[in-house]
Amino acid sequence: MPIGAGYAPAGTSSAGYGVPDAAAVPNNAILPAILTGLPQTGRYINPQTGDYVFTSDGRLMGMDTVPQLVLLALTTTLGSSALPALGETFTLIREQGPNFGQQLTATVNAALADLVRRKFVKVNSVTTQQSPSNPDAGTVLVKWSDLTTGLSYTNTVGQ
Repeated sequence: MPIGAGYAPAGTSSAGYGVPDAAAVPNNAILPAILTGLPQTGRYINPQTGDYVFTSDGRLMGMDTVPQLVLLALTTTLGSSALPALGETFTLIREQGPNFGQQLTATVNAALADLVRRKFVKVNSVTTQQSPSNPDAGTVLVKWSDLTTGLSYTNTVGQ
């Protein structure tokens, strides 16, 4: 803390003397990333709850645009949003027949078709897993690459 102007005449010292304290630089980044704190282009959506996530100081957390678009495409039911082509149709698959994996792959590809066509996303693989607790349910692991950044991601859909 700088020493006050108590020993200096009012006309010869600006506001005290000594070494000024170093203050922490406030992080005013809008939509900061979870790991880096750098500004992002979209709001972070918790994949498990679907809720926005906040920082400890009350700001919205951020995530890149393409991962957010993929998450929304894989978790929004087709026809339930303002964008008529946004969403998935997993609930239309009623039985786990011999082509269950192909049906899920086709559904994932249809949900991500717009992002693939706009060259934002490349779908690397779609893997189907049967749920051990519920033989009538399944999960889908979608491995994809963000063509705007070159990063690879994995999204899990289902229970």
